[in-house]
Order: sequence, then structure tokens, then C-alpha cells
Amino acid sequence: MRKEEKIILYDSPKAARLLTPEDLIKTPVWVSNPAFWPQVITTNEHDARRAGCTHNTCPETGEIYPINWVHGPTVRARRERERYQQLPQVEVTSDTKFGFYDGEKVYDDECELFDDLIEAEADDIGMVTVGVPVVFRKLTTEYWADDLLEGEDIDDRQVLDLIHQLNTELGKRIAYYALGKARPTDEFLEWMKARFQEYRKEWLQQQ
Repeated sequence: MRKEEKIILYDSPKAARLLTPEDLIKTPVWVSNPAFWPQVITTNEHDARRAGCTHNTCPETGEIYPINWVHGPTVRARRERERYQQLPQVEVTSDTKFGFYDGEKVYDDECELFDDLIEAEADDIGMVTVGVPVVFRKLTTEYWADDLLEGEDIDDRQVLDLIHQLNTELGKRIAYYALGKARPTDEFLEWMKARFQEYRKEWLQQQ
């Protein structure tokens, strides 16, 4: 647990120090900052420094970022954008649900999405994704496994037929929409960006 909020960089002398035979020990070891618990004592400098710091410096941009991040903000955003660009593109229909690549909310139409963007004071639509419908999972006799005696199974034909009918109906119903699995086509995104600017302009004129 961190005992203080001050920034200690990975390569700072405060993150870890090397104990040598001069410190009355037989084998040189690295010791992490005692302000952070649990303190790490190891022959691996990286492990000691990581345990004894709060932030690291991005070698590409020089930005300082939390140690639990893999990259700094700029590289992080670029890589996220690259992953977004690799999503499969799907055609938008009147039934399409929208969302954001890093979000959880599902929007029924672009206007609802635009309203949230305006509320967030966004200048661009960002990384819009298409909600992929996910149906309910099929029910199997495994559901009652804990209620049955060892070695027994449900083999009653009437029960199995009812389970089959239930699964058939469940397969027709959407449980939720998964975001981050697909995105609109580039052409639609360009239209959506232009439409958002118009929508935003109209909204500002009404204020």
C-alpha cells in the first residue's frame, strides 16, 4: 500500500538502493523504497525499482505516467487508436446501436450519442463503435448438476424438450450489446463527424 502521494520515478535513487558487502551482507541485493509496503529485497534491480516507485518516464515522449501503466498518455492513446482502426467495419442500419471504444453505454441513435458528447464538451466524436448483439446463453442440464446425486443426469425426454424450447426462444432475444468489437465504415464515420458538427452548431445557437 502506498504511504504517500509524492511522485518517485522508476530511475530515481529513492526508488531502490543497492546493498553491497560494505553493508555487511554477503550477496549484493536491491532494496525497494521502505515507504512502500511490502518492501522488496531482491537481486533483480527492475523488481526493486518497480516496487519502490510511483511513476515512470516514457522514453519516446518524456511524459511521466503511473507505474501501473505500460506506456505514457501519448503512446497509450496512439496504440488504442491503432487497435480501434483494426476493428472490422460493419454497415450501419436503422437498428444499429452505437457506443464508444472505451465506454460501456449503448446508444439507440446518433443523436443520443451527440448529446453526451456535447455534455462532455467534446470537439470530435472520438472512437465510435457499433454495438454487436449478444443473445442469452443456452441452458444445459449442467445447471442442475449440484442438485443431482453423483453420477446422475437429467434424461427425461419431456424436460429435455422443454429446455430445447427455452433455448430456442432465448436465441431470439438479445441479452446485451457488446462494444469494442466492430466499428462503422469509414464513410459513415466521416458523415457522422460532419453531422455532429452540425448538431453541435445548432445546439449552441439555441443556448
